[in-house]
Amino acid sequence: MNFVSKIATQLRERCGEEFIIGFKYSAHEHLEGGIDIGVAKQIGEFFDTKSLLDYLHISAYSTLLPGFLDCDYPSVPPMYTPHPLVPLAEEIKKAVKLPVIATGGITDPYYANSLIAEGKTDMVALGRTIIADPDWANKARRGGNIRHCLLFNTCYFRGMTQKTIKCSINPYVGEERRYRFYLYHKAEVSKKVLIVGAGPAGLETAISADKRGHRVVLVEKENRVGGMLRFGSVPEFKRNVGKLIDYYEIEIQKSGVDLRTGMEVDADFIINEKCDVIVLAIGGTPIIPEIEGIDNDSVFTAVQIFQNEKMLEGLEVAIIGAGYVGCELGLHLALRGKKVRVIDLLEYDDILTDDHPVNKSMLIRRMRKENVELLTESRVLKIADNAITIADINSNKEKKIPADNVVLAAGYKPKKELELELQSKINLMDSPPELYIIGDCHECEKIYNAVNSGANLAWRL
Repeated sequence: MNFVSKIATQLRERCGEEFIIGFKYSAHEHLEGGIDIGVAKQIGEFFDTKSLLDYLHISAYSTLLPGFLDCDYPSVPPMYTPHPLVPLAEEIKKAVKLPVIATGGITDPYYANSLIAEGKTDMVALGRTIIADPDWANKARRGGNIRHCLLFNTCYFRGMTQKTIKCSINPYVGEERRYRFYLYHKAEVSKKVLIVGAGPAGLETAISADKRGHRVVLVEKENRVGGMLRFGSVPEFKRNVGKLIDYYEIEIQKSGVDLRTGMEVDADFIINEKCDVIVLAIGGTPIIPEIEGIDNDSVFTAVQIFQNEKMLEGLEVAIIGAGYVGCELGLHLALRGKKVRVIDLLEYDDILTDDHPVNKSMLIRRMRKENVELLTESRVLKIADNAITIADINSNKEKKIPADNVVLAAGYKPKKELELELQSKINLMDSPPELYIIGDCHECEKIYNAVNSGANLAWRL
C-alpha cells in the first residue's frame, strides 16, 4: 500500500486531478503467506479512503512452481474453470466505493453486461477476448459476428515459451501486416477453388480465399459444417467451441462461398469440377491400438461416444488414452454419472504437456473432483466382458479393472485414401490443378494448426 501510494501521489501531482489512475492487484496470491481475500479487502478499503485512485482492477496470481498449480483462482483461467476471478471482484466491490474492474476469461458480451447490471462489478477487463477478436467491443455494441475466445491459452503459452503471440482461432494475430495486404489486395487471378471438408481448416480456407476474390466451392459430407469441432463442443465446459461453429456458419452465409453439405465426393467428382485449386481438409481417423478384444461390441471410439453417449450401457467406463480427448471425455462422462478410469502409457508428468500448464492443472483438478481415476504408466493387455486387464509398464504387474465399456482415445491419423486416389489421377493430366492437403488429413494436431494452415494457404493462392 505504501509503494502504490507513493507512485499514485507522484502521478497525481504531475498529471493533475483529471488524469485517470487505477491499481490492478491480486485479491488472491497462490503462495504461502500470499494475499487472500481478507487482505485484499483491506487494501481496497485503504485506497477507498484516499483520493489517489480512480478504480481498482481485481485479478489473481497463480504460479507455475511445482505444487502450486492446484489453485481455485488461476490467473489465466482455461475453459475448465468458468469465470473464477469474478467472485473476487464482487467481494471487493462490496467493501469499497471506488469503481471495480472484474477480469478472468470473460468472453461473452451478454455475460459481461449481466455482471455490470447485477452490480457485481462496474467494468470488465478483456485480454484474450480481444486477441481472438479485436473488434469485440464494437461488435457487442452495434451487433456483429464475434469470434469468441475459447480460452485455450495458446497466446499465453506461446508467450511463455518466447514465441510470437498467436491465437488458436484468429490466424491474423501476429500476421497483421500480411493480413492487411491480402485483405486489401485481391489475388491477381481469380481461381476456382474446391475445398473438400468443412472442419476448421476447410472453413478458414474458404472464408479467407473468398476474401481474396477466388471462386470457392466448399463440400462437406455431413449436413452441417464444423467437423471435429461439433464433437469438441459436446461437454458443458466446452460449449464455447460451438460458438466458433456459429461464427463460421455466419461468415459462410455472408460470403460468396458455394457451400454444399450432405455430399460425400470421390476423386472423379473432384476432377470433373474442373478447378484450378483443390484443397483436401477431410480430417483424421481414430487410431485403433492392437489389443486383444479390441473388436468387442462394448468398445467404441471417442467420436462415437460424443455422437451418442447412450451407446454406453454400463456404469464403469475405461478410456484408453490420456490426451485432451480422453481426459475431457472422462470428465464429461463423470459429470453424467459414470465411473471413469483413464489409462495411458505415459508418466503423469508427460501427459498434457503441449499446452499452458494451467490447462492441465485445471482439467486434472476437475477430473479428481468428479472421481475420475487417472492410471498412468499402464498398458492395456486385454479387453473382456465387463473388465480389462492392464499392466504396470515398470513392474509388469497385472490387474483387472471393471469396464462395462471401453472407449478409444489413442489419437488420430490422417485420412490418406482420397489423397492417394486423387494424386494418381492428377499425375495423368496435361494441365493438373494445384493440390493442397491441410488440417488433420495432413497431420493430426490442434485447432490452432488447422485454422492457421487454412488461412496461410488462402493467403498464398
